[in-house]
Amino acid sequence: MKRIATKRLFFTVLTALTAMTLAGPAQAWEMALSRTHQSKASLVDGKSSYEGAAFDAINLGVAITEHDLNYEALKFKDATGRLTIFGGRYTFNGTVVDNEDRTFDVKCEEPDDEDLFFDLYDAGRKVERFEGAAETGLPGRKVSWTFPTYPELDGTATIPSGIRTTAQQLETYVPYVELIRDGGNVTGARYRIVHPSDTATALTMSTHFSVMCDGEDRNGNVLWYASKEFEANEKLEWTKTFSRPIPEAEIGNVKVAVLDGNIDTIELLPESFLYRWDFERSEGNGGGGDTPSQ
Repeated sequence: MKRIATKRLFFTVLTALTAMTLAGPAQAWEMALSRTHQSKASLVDGKSSYEGAAFDAINLGVAITEHDLNYEALKFKDATGRLTIFGGRYTFNGTVVDNEDRTFDVKCEEPDDEDLFFDLYDAGRKVERFEGAAETGLPGRKVSWTFPTYPELDGTATIPSGIRTTAQQLETYVPYVELIRDGGNVTGARYRIVHPSDTATALTMSTHFSVMCDGEDRNGNVLWYASKEFEANEKLEWTKTFSRPIPEAEIGNVKVAVLDGNIDTIELLPESFLYRWDFERSEGNGGGGDTPSQ
């Protein structure tokens, strides 16, 4: 459950970015390079705080994606391959890479009903995070992947160079979350896209805009999930009411991802990233009744 819910939030959307239509007759599935830029901040007194906000990591993988996987695509669930990043500067699993080619093993750990996401591995250990200099050291680098048993899955892509760094996001717009508190419980959450200097005012965008979010406990188990589609020039704010109260002490962090475009059609420029913010709840922030908007 944890893996599927997390993938629904962060991977199902972005696997269609820079989608590569496979050879042959019209098919319902595509192979794509996925990428997420992650930033980290805090949840203080039930509200997003950007003090000390910083770049966290970039996530990469490849996936076969479609809205409902069919038998044709599921035959690839046991496929294994290799993925090479050509050059770049980054750190993964404690290993520092400085402008050298690096090849990773690729396999699908667990398919769900929407996509087959192929994770990266190095010496048998999953590679979930590219850290260190990755924010500027990975954009623009070429990536290729091969599957010896299924060459129709082979492909290449370029990690977009037009990335919005954490610093640039803090100068323009970021997601904001505010827990709706009732005693020691949380009954819902308010979400807005804001400028950090004015978190009470929701912004608008000139294009279709998608927001996806979940709340997790400190073990990474998903407590709630929500998503919202906004039309161009619509105010970017909404409220999620939970089906049951959640003790605030159980909440470890809230993750919010934003996408400039439609989550369903994914008609995006090749430079697109999925941008995710992880707000970790500080200890001792429970109770106190419903917190009004700023």
